[in-house]
Amino acid sequence: AQVFGIFEVDATTDTPGTDPGLHHFQLAHGSFDELFDRYDLLKGHGIVPAHTWNHGVSTSFYYKDPDGNLAEMNCVNFATEAGFFGYFETESYKKNVSGIEIDPEDYIGRYRNGTSREDLVKIPL
Repeated sequence: AQVFGIFEVDATTDTPGTDPGLHHFQLAHGSFDELFDRYDLLKGHGIVPAHTWNHGVSTSFYYKDPDGNLAEMNCVNFATEAGFFGYFETESYKKNVSGIEIDPEDYIGRYRNGTSREDLVKIPL
């Protein structure tokens, strides 16, 4: 299944020229392998993310286009829907709703070297 999300900025007005416009759009990937392979493909063309985050519920790589628009490429951090929704009840989420910035090379390398999905995505309290 493909997911395409468009995000707006809260508290904007309808006055032309005053709204920030599109904040970013999201392209969801079905697995870490898909997301990390996409990272490798883009990096091979000299395109690297402007920001990389483990949000707790998902891992996100944010890319800027030449106009500065952000495209988020992400993957859910949980194998099950119960795990995904259960994360919102954890202390990790309650203490840090945004997650942590990550080094993509380290993050991907740990995953590809056998770190379990569960251990990879844990956000320290």
